[in-house]
Amino acid sequence: MPRDYNGDLYSKFRRFTYNFQHLETVIGRESRMKQDRKANSKSGQVMLEYVMAVAIFMGVVLMAMLLYDAFQAYGNRALYLIGSEYP
Repeated sequence: MPRDYNGDLYSKFRRFTYNFQHLETVIGRESRMKQDRKANSKSGQVMLEYVMAVAIFMGVVLMAMLLYDAFQAYGNRALYLIGSEYP
């Protein structure tokens, strides 16, 4: 901006708006950088949630398989006792 400021109201307004636009540009650049960082951290968060969900699901499936095996063995034992020759 030229330095021919003569003190009238219009010149003061132009000087103020120029400074404000420059400040807005700097703030806008900073907020875009913060948004980029937030986008990257959200991407990591989504990946972590996905991995945790898969791990929990695998744990539930493993537990169901173990319980199925235990109840199957118990059921076979009960059938064996019911079908025995003793009164």
